Amino acid sequence: MYRFNIKVDPDIVADLCLNENTVIEAFYDDGNIIVRVLSDEEAKEYPASPCEICPLFCRAREICVANLKKK
Repeated sequence: MYRFNIKVDPDIVADLCLNENTVIEAFYDDGNIIVRVLSDEEAKEYPASPCEICPLFCRAREICVANLKKK
């Protein structure tokens, strides 16, 4: 599993009222990573944990298969 950080300008953080509880959606489209800040209504539709919808999460054993591949 890959992870990277994107530094956001402090003015944008203030304008969008971003904080640790802000729910965002990100996806790849035509060579770009698109990031959207979700409304409260949209955020309620998403699972509590991204693991719940990840194909690498084994629900029977409650383990992440991606973590097993790293070993």
